[in-house]
Amino acid sequence: HVLVVTSLEFYAPFSLNLESSNLDGLGEVFVGSSYLIIGDRVFKKNKKCKESEITERCVTLPSKRTLDSVESFLSLLYPSRETLEFAFSSSEILQKASNNSELRAEIEKLIGCGRGLTPSGDDIVSGFLSLFNAVAKRYCLERIYLDEGALSRTNIIGRSMISYFQDLLLDMDSSDLISSFLIGDPNLILDSGIKLSRRGYTSGLDYCFGAISAARYMSKMLEGIKRKD
Repeated sequence: HVLVVTSLEFYAPFSLNLESSNLDGLGEVFVGSSYLIIGDRVFKKNKKCKESEITERCVTLPSKRTLDSVESFLSLLYPSRETLEFAFSSSEILQKASNNSELRAEIEKLIGCGRGLTPSGDDIVSGFLSLFNAVAKRYCLERIYLDEGALSRTNIIGRSMISYFQDLLLDMDSSDLISSFLIGDPNLILDSGIKLSRRGYTSGLDYCFGAISAARYMSKMLEGIKRKD
């Protein structure tokens, strides 16, 4: 069995030979432009597809220091103080939730809030749920999905966006950001964040802030699980 992941440039950046006995139970396959993630293994992009040059390491979330640095830099790209303050306050509320029930309630309050064709609150929620559900799926934790009642608080574009992102149906730029968070690579996180910052008025930046907030929340949750174990 050969798993080949191609890109828009029409070459195969990844080509991995997998025995049939290893295909079942590998876990989620997550594709970014720089990495391929299969289960808890990370394969670095290699245009030549030589197996000996493919690196592998466990998935890990970025450190607090990395998150602070990325957040600090991206905050400089916001067009106004008002939009930045909304992103900061919203992401802080989400990451400080004490449990998933409280988190869900705070997420639903953000839907439809803020400026833009896709309201800022929707973009933050989309970024949060993208990373939250990607990490939750990897660690077999409960994922968060918003129902039609919650999504009805925003317009049809916002509803569609949140619905796709919570199911991890991501465009390439969003996929790059989430995969860079999953492996904790500071340079890739920043590069992906800068690319997304060009999206909409603040849509891309808000999406990044949502993902940063989810990384902080999930790090706290996983640390609590480790201590309990």
